[in-house]
Amino acid sequence: MAEVTETLILELLREIQAGMIEISSRLTAIERRLTAIEMHLTAIEHHLTTLTVSPPAISDRLDRLERRVERIERHLEL
Repeated sequence: MAEVTETLILELLREIQAGMIEISSRLTAIERRLTAIEMHLTAIEHHLTTLTVSPPAISDRLDRLERRVERIERHLEL
């Protein structure tokens, strides 16, 4: 009877160990996916920052170009 109990306990421990290995590998996969998501979110934040900074710079450049065109038109008396 003691041998049967020992055998059952060893089988259960092996199953638990196998389950823990599977859980560990799944957690590793989840960690990799979360890292990839974090990297994508960082890239998106960078792009959004660029987009919010760009319009004023573009507007300033358009204003300068508009003033140049006006000066040229005045000079040419158009």
